[in-house]
Amino acid sequence: MLVRPKTSYHPYLLVAFYLNCLPADLLQRIPRSTRHDWTRKDQIALYGYDWYNENRQLFDTLREVTASKQLLRINRALLRIIALKRFLILYHDRIKGNIFHINEVVLNTIHKITGTISLKTTLKYLQRSYSWYWQLRMKQRCRSSVFPLCRIKYPGQLVVREINIIKAYCSDPRFLLWPLASVYHQIRRDKVAF
Repeated sequence: MLVRPKTSYHPYLLVAFYLNCLPADLLQRIPRSTRHDWTRKDQIALYGYDWYNENRQLFDTLREVTASKQLLRINRALLRIIALKRFLILYHDRIKGNIFHINEVVLNTIHKITGTISLKTTLKYLQRSYSWYWQLRMKQRCRSSVFPLCRIKYPGQLVVREINIIKAYCSDPRFLLWPLASVYHQIRRDKVAF
């Protein structure tokens, strides 16, 4: 008789089961007998039940957060703010001197956060002023610009992608003998650059 080894389950999977936030497909893969055992288990007799009762509001909050995608996004944004605040304190001198282009890391993190929480709120939690943020932005080299010019201050410049399209058209054997104005109109007709 072939005996199947008993499956061990990760503790977080058990926590998710008891919080009723385990995905349905994962829940279906757990044997029915195991699920029955988990639901019928006398939790009062288990070690740590007193601690659970003292901190029950934490688990209720966790259940609410896992049930809502919006709360999950806000939670991730708040965790990023906390990590960024620690980072700003730890690497204050490097940020001031922009060593290793560290300001780009800070600005990218702020940009990720502002997808969920407003910039004003983010700066408030970071305890930073808008002028501090603006100074960081002004020091950052604009990657979409051929010249290191800010696209906000100088909006009339072409982006790198557009320049590459123009190069491709100008070096294409079909258009080598065309005047540049005709190549320009061909690019517009093909709707590859604006």
